[in-house]
Amino acid sequence: MNELIERTESVLRDCVERQLIGDVNLGILLSGGIDSTLAAKYASDFYTSSGRIIQGFSLINTRFKNFNEENYIDHVASRINIDLNKYDFDDISFLSSFEQSIYASETILHAPSMGTYELVKNASEKVRVILCGEGSDEIAGGYRNFSVMKGSELIRRLFMGRLRRFSRYGVIYDDRNFLLNFERNISMEMSRRIYPAFSVAETIAAREHEYNAMTGTAFDKVRKLYFVDRLITVLEKQNKICMYHSVENRVPFLDNAIVDLMFSIPEKYLMHPCYVRAAKRRDIGSLYEGKYIFKKISEKIYGRDFAFRPKSWISIPFAEYISSPGFMEYIKREVMPGMASRGMFDMKVFAECMDSLNIYQNAMCVWKAINMETWLKIFVDGKIPA
Repeated sequence: MNELIERTESVLRDCVERQLIGDVNLGILLSGGIDSTLAAKYASDFYTSSGRIIQGFSLINTRFKNFNEENYIDHVASRINIDLNKYDFDDISFLSSFEQSIYASETILHAPSMGTYELVKNASEKVRVILCGEGSDEIAGGYRNFSVMKGSELIRRLFMGRLRRFSRYGVIYDDRNFLLNFERNISMEMSRRIYPAFSVAETIAAREHEYNAMTGTAFDKVRKLYFVDRLITVLEKQNKICMYHSVENRVPFLDNAIVDLMFSIPEKYLMHPCYVRAAKRRDIGSLYEGKYIFKKISEKIYGRDFAFRPKSWISIPFAEYISSPGFMEYIKREVMPGMASRGMFDMKVFAECMDSLNIYQNAMCVWKAINMETWLKIFVDGKIPA
């Protein structure tokens, strides 16, 4: 294991340093997570060796502490040589960047894309190239889905036909059910209610076709599925947002050398068994510690508590922001009239969701619907945001 860690460190350091080549000012988008903080460490070392200091750019949230990684960001900044710039992303920023984010990315948004828009907009005042940590979760099994998939395989193998007793632990019974639940943040029932033309069968058939065409182990296939179904979309949005602000985006974790290495490393060094932890939590998603080799490297630099804390998913208080008075007023004034006249969505269901945004599915329903309508307003109706 130690030899693999040293080899991974060496390859990743080389990948980061290759991405630092250029004649313009360069910075790094720094969250409090494993990926960007590893890239920041190696970029900082490289800059320091030539008498320079790298610029770092971070979003914080002083109002909602559960969504604020400022303590982790500050911890990283105390361990490396970096000129750190922090920006508070509040509900005012959320509202002001909504239409501009859709216009810049040319597609509907995941809520964190708006944070990216705001961060890159601020970074563009100081740098012309940025590094980010995208790709690490996909190549090294960092998402909960990887642990669920492997845990389901293990339980099926051990208990065969007695799986029903484990249903309360979230077991996925077969590959088709896994694909049905893959990267889903809104239920199929809700999808059909808000958009009656939605077809579950077509969605699953397309995903099954992708999955079955892939080679390798189940773990390899899921990694590739993330590449095809998620990562390409995320990178496309991020690149468009960066280009909108005349900034180049670079992704050292997707350098061929580190991708090839991750696909050659035995699975057990990426997905580390944590059976006792999972038994205590009664959670199949805790059976394996994903991205284990990167976390061991991070532990050496930033400490165990930093490297092995629970993964955070959404970096902004999404439900709170869309239910803020300013955003609610914006939806009713600028979005709902167009939705009603266009006739694509069931406005009765939409209104019901608007009345109970504290329910996650309802908040996601509203978010997807207003994204679609705003995209149509900009790119079909030609109403370019000011």
